[in-house]
Amino acid sequence: MKSSDYCFTKGAVFNREGTMYRYLDTLALPFLPKFYGYDKEGCILTTQRIHGHCLADYYGDCYEDLPARIKLRIREIVTELYKNGIVYPNVTGYNFIEDVNKKIWIVDFKHSFGVNNYKEGFENEDSDIMDYKEHVLFVKQFCFANNNNWNPYFA
Repeated sequence: MKSSDYCFTKGAVFNREGTMYRYLDTLALPFLPKFYGYDKEGCILTTQRIHGHCLADYYGDCYEDLPARIKLRIREIVTELYKNGIVYPNVTGYNFIEDVNKKIWIVDFKHSFGVNNYKEGFENEDSDIMDYKEHVLFVKQFCFANNNNWNPYFA
């Protein structure tokens, strides 16, 4: 196998996402692709390549069409991140990958932030204004109040 079979490289990655991946790597959570590095100068992130497809490709864009086992696994993943201090608001079928062994992985931490980063408006490095309260509320409802849907902000 060649190295591209093992590595996924993503360009135009802002420092905050690279820093987030570096932090997540210290947690060694089993649903995160292995982090290989972030080149701050070139804005390039390198992680483990997951052989599979995003859930939207397999099951469509509708959350209701997902098998129950996958809905449960997504909730477990987002909850585990939250318990480890990470708000992951970008809950859509495009950011979860099902590999060839049916394992579910989470990717794309561009819009994620620490639970303790409270501000009235959370400004992303790419100038998107994120409503911090709205995203924290969505994640809490998704994890703990049985909100059964993708985040409409990202859909």
